Amino acid sequence: MSAYRFRFSLLVGIILLLPAARASCETPAADPAAIQAAIAEARERLKLTPEQEAQLKPLLEERAAKLKAIREKHAGDESRTDRRVMYHEARPVADEYQEKVRAILDDEQEAEWEKMRAEARERLKERYRAGNGPD
Repeated sequence: MSAYRFRFSLLVGIILLLPAARASCETPAADPAAIQAAIAEARERLKLTPEQEAQLKPLLEERAAKLKAIREKHAGDESRTDRRVMYHEARPVADEYQEKVRAILDDEQEAEWEKMRAEARERLKERYRAGNGPD
């Protein structure tokens, strides 16, 4: 009977560990709700064509996945120096995203895009002032 309990316990342990093992091997996924919200805002404010919207979605997904991977890599970092390192890793990702987005916009849309970016920067500054910087 004890061999049966051992096998049963081992089986339960494996079943419980499988989701964690699978999650550690997967590429970090972006938050679908956040991506949909960003697309909706861009569609409304930039008056995107269906083609532009189709081009924007993979750019958002790619950027979100890359930034999430960087945040996870630096999850335990608490010092200003560590945070600065994380920023320097994330900056090229953001720059590449901005360049790719600008390539799909016309001049009028790009002007509105810059307004949206300025508003986002202000919201981020407010979060920092309130002590609620990005996680």
